[in-house]
Amino acid sequence: MHVKGQLRVWSVMILWVFHLLGSTVSAGMLGYPVPRLRQWHARLELAGDSFQETLDRLDKANATTARGLLTAAFAPTDWSEIYGRFGVADINVSRVGLNGDFGLAYGGGARLRLFRLSWGSAGLMGQYLRFQSDDNHNPRRDATVDEVDVALGLGSRRFGAFQFYGGGAYHKATLNIRERNPTTKVRLESDIPARLFVGVNIYPLSDFPGGEFVVNVEARFLGETPQVTMGLQWSF
Repeated sequence: MHVKGQLRVWSVMILWVFHLLGSTVSAGMLGYPVPRLRQWHARLELAGDSFQETLDRLDKANATTARGLLTAAFAPTDWSEIYGRFGVADINVSRVGLNGDFGLAYGGGARLRLFRLSWGSAGLMGQYLRFQSDDNHNPRRDATVDEVDVALGLGSRRFGAFQFYGGGAYHKATLNIRERNPTTKVRLESDIPARLFVGVNIYPLSDFPGGEFVVNVEARFLGETPQVTMGLQWSF
């Protein structure tokens, strides 16, 4: 099977999982801003995104994107966490007629705990994601997206099955649209490079075998159309 065909199959499978979950998902999930893993422990996370963001230039054009991502996190210490992620993503900008196909997405990030209080902790995190999307309507055109997030937030301790968090983030998305023969390039960036976010981790199973099962729900405001992200995590 060709690489493009394999990516399409993976994209359908991942997005189908989230369709079955009935989740409404949004962009660039930030997650709990403080490391939660114990030293030398790991976590797997499956999450989906679908959102609309306003870009600068082109009279504030809107871009829509969808992605399904698998994240693997590891804690070298009890106050730090590093992670890598990969999956599939696409990008669409109706103002320029760009209708992108799903392409390979990859990136990673890190979380650091700054201090701990009786009711919770403060953390600093940074993450990066990159993907390329071929235009379905124009085989000579493709788009490359680079996203950077740097966030500062507070996370509560667990209250029964719930753990709450929130904060603010610097968010920058850079979209490079390239057309071949003749070669032309268009560069667009986030119109508002900031995000406010709130979320909750839910621990539905107290005796999950081999670790902890977590459902994460998050909402972001400022700079994108507010929606809700949902992710599934397994810590072990």
